[in-house]
Amino acid sequence: MQIRYWVSVFSILSIGCSEDKSTTPSLPDTTPPAAVQDLAIAPTVEDRVTLYWTAPGDDGSGGQASQYEIRYMASPITETLWDSAAIASDPPEPAMSGEIQSFDISGLNWGEWFFGLRTADEVPNWSALSNVVSATIGDTTAPGTISDLFVSSFNESSVTLTWTASGDDGFEGKAAEYDLRHALVTITDENWETATRVQAIQAPDSSGTEETFTVTDLEGGQEYFLAIKSIDDRANESEISNMVSVTPILDDVPPGQVNDLAVTSAIGHSATLMWTAPGNNGFEGMADEYDLRYALAIITEESWDEAIQVQDVPSPESPGTEESFKISGLELETPYFFAIKTADGALNWSELSNIVSATTAANVRLTFSSRRQGANRSTWSPDGQTIAFDADFRIRNNLQVHLIPASGGATVRLTNDPLDADNAAWTPIGNQLTFRAAGLGEDGTTEIWIMDPELGAEPSLLIRHGAEKFIRNYSWSPDGSRIVYSVQVSFEPDYLKETYIVPSSGGTPELLLSTDWVTEGLAWSPQGEQIAFYSMRDETQDIYVISPAGGTPIPLTAGSAHDINPAWSPDGGQIAFASNRSGNYDIWVMSATGENATQLTFDPWVQTRPAWSPDGKALSYSALSGDSIADIWVLYLE
Repeated sequence: MQIRYWVSVFSILSIGCSEDKSTTPSLPDTTPPAAVQDLAIAPTVEDRVTLYWTAPGDDGSGGQASQYEIRYMASPITETLWDSAAIASDPPEPAMSGEIQSFDISGLNWGEWFFGLRTADEVPNWSALSNVVSATIGDTTAPGTISDLFVSSFNESSVTLTWTASGDDGFEGKAAEYDLRHALVTITDENWETATRVQAIQAPDSSGTEETFTVTDLEGGQEYFLAIKSIDDRANESEISNMVSVTPILDDVPPGQVNDLAVTSAIGHSATLMWTAPGNNGFEGMADEYDLRYALAIITEESWDEAIQVQDVPSPESPGTEESFKISGLELETPYFFAIKTADGALNWSELSNIVSATTAANVRLTFSSRRQGANRSTWSPDGQTIAFDADFRIRNNLQVHLIPASGGATVRLTNDPLDADNAAWTPIGNQLTFRAAGLGEDGTTEIWIMDPELGAEPSLLIRHGAEKFIRNYSWSPDGSRIVYSVQVSFEPDYLKETYIVPSSGGTPELLLSTDWVTEGLAWSPQGEQIAFYSMRDETQDIYVISPAGGTPIPLTAGSAHDINPAWSPDGGQIAFASNRSGNYDIWVMSATGENATQLTFDPWVQTRPAWSPDGKALSYSALSGDSIADIWVLYLE
């Protein structure tokens, strides 16, 4: 045992002392690849950069390394910031030392990016950081600098500038916007942000185009400095342009005095005034605003502040322009005094104008007929601005549909029927007119036609009941879906009529009343629940109502007088009508149930066919003058 033990030890020692070099343990690899010193970038394309470099070696500059790590960030890369930079995925494997390699990085946002590279061998031993390179993604070329900014004109509160448009990239293309600024001191790069930026300047035109813009709201007598920049669609700004300065004139010249103020109408609750526009300085240039006022006593400089100021008067037009404005909200049959002043942009006020006065009229004549039939059957447009009526204003002795402003003025003839066109009615939505015509059809039968309320518009057929079936009167349902009308079915001696309801879009008429009832003056209530009419029963004409669904008519009036022409108030609570219960035909009003009849007109002439204004504040009607010629009048109510 002892001998074998010795031999074993000896053998181990002998082996350990062998001179065979191949059994000597190898030292660890601690030599890293050399740092890349020639990292470079090719020209960028959209969101991509291409990096180029020479492959280093495994140990220093010899052999072949094992891997690369490429990183990038938006600030310069250092050894300290290396771990904070983003790692580019899937870099190439190192080539043999000395070979040129490349790598693309895409998906980069706009801006400047910095790139670096490190190389490792198989251990891995990492090289030092390569040289750091940078590239800018996107448009980095600023627009060219404007060098010819120029003051072309100025006045007491504004300055007009001109310049030549630069471009998007230098002096090519078209920039995206201008940044025009003014200040009370010289403008520099250091105080640019504190200068006042002008709003609403136009977008740049193409490079080389002459541009112009007026800066307003400047203070007279104050020196201003102005400069401009061009900006492209990538927010690249040009340098500040050449700077200009200007001192707007201190304006102490007031506008001219209005001396021809006149009242052209004072009807109902409104008065219309007219005058000639003065100027900014006397009677030159364009003034800035009007101050129109009214009072119950004569207006003087001393009482000016106590007068009521009219709101929403338009700004003045060019000197010499005829101006007009309607004042609303006045009391009926009340004398008013009116005056006006004019101001410029520097708030220099003119002298007080001439003073005019007028008394608002409660009862106004709109038409002035000379032919026997005159003007009849008025109806208000839904906006209350226009009245349609039928009239005989020509030698041919037939009625045609006309229009007139509700406040009075010139009439316009809409129809040209060979026979008669009358009974005009506005469609419920108010954009068209219907009327009864006899000469537009094939056989002279009266029909209902429709047209745009414009001169020269062509009418089209809406309702025809049949050959020799003459439609006499009609009314729209408040929603415009149906029309009620009466048809003459016989003449002498009975003059019988039938009453129908038909969809306005077309369809089969449904009988509402048979020949037992001769209906005149059909009027559908605003709520759509009743239809009013008048009819001769027991020797007198009286007003009745009936449901659109049919049934027995209910009388609203009775007695020895004739009550005709029912007209619903816009709220459906009252009915205006004509009656001779005072001995003469006058306009009356009663409740929708026929109670509390009140006389409204008291003239000795015949007044009939009332029609309500949409706001319920006025009634138009037809009145016969002493020579038995009818005209349209308007009665304004309290």
